Amino acid sequence: LLLPTLFLLAARLFHPGEAFKVSILEAAMPVGLTAFSLAQEYPVDKEAVAAAVFLSTLFSILLLPIITTLI
Repeated sequence: LLLPTLFLLAARLFHPGEAFKVSILEAAMPVGLTAFSLAQEYPVDKEAVAAAVFLSTLFSILLLPIITTLI
């Protein structure tokens, strides 16, 4: 949520091209399952990683249409 907002503010200030708009959308994408796969291999809190994947996917369903409209 924070990263796409910062990118969006920078876009409003500097009026960049299409490549920057694509990076705003990329910043708004949910955490990939790669993080969960890595959590299975290394000693990290697997439940926290699973929650991050779930919540970021849930929030992206709501936020991606809004961010797409704003850019």
